[in-house]
Amino acid sequence: MTAAQTALLAVHAASVLTANTTTNLTRITDPSDFIRLHIVDSLMVLKFVDLHQGELIDVGSGAGFPGIPLSIAGCTVTLCEARKKKAAYLDLWVREMGLDACVLALRAEEVVRSAAKYEFVVTRAVSSLASLLELSSPLLSENGRLLAMKGIRSEDEEQKAARAARLTGMDLDRVSEYVLPGGDERRTLYVYRRVGPARMSLPRRPGLAQSEPLG
Repeated sequence: MTAAQTALLAVHAASVLTANTTTNLTRITDPSDFIRLHIVDSLMVLKFVDLHQGELIDVGSGAGFPGIPLSIAGCTVTLCEARKKKAAYLDLWVREMGLDACVLALRAEEVVRSAAKYEFVVTRAVSSLASLLELSSPLLSENGRLLAMKGIRSEDEEQKAARAARLTGMDLDRVSEYVLPGGDERRTLYVYRRVGPARMSLPRRPGLAQSEPLG
């Protein structure tokens, strides 16, 4: 990470914390916790997967994590955030920092209509694995990968995801567990690969992936 990149990470962090005084963007407001739990956590995915080798979409970007730190790190990023107010902040930050990123104020199901395909779908603490597999499959190119950044592993969630993966043309590639530097917070990175067409028509109606997950 260069000095210029580190400075941009600080600019983004300061902007999020300022905006957070009027808009609920994050519950983490202590600066040291913010750096570790948002910025460092977002960049940890680069330890396991080289995201510089294709275009990625950050689904449910919220305040820009992990998408904006990954963009600052040199990845080509699309920030997908359905909540218009948060998407407006993302667009402002992208323009102010001159990032190689674009913002879509859409649900993942709506992005599919553009026929755009991505090498990577990256999510962080967004939804269940089963829901994420359904949302990601139609967005991914052949052999494209879903990188789901989660907390502690859940056997029940993994079993439901296995059933959803079979229906959505996805296959579990690997699972990486790690602890965030400077603390004891455990994290899990699930990597799924799109190996074939879904066995059903996707996407379904917006919201069904969360309210009636395939798993």
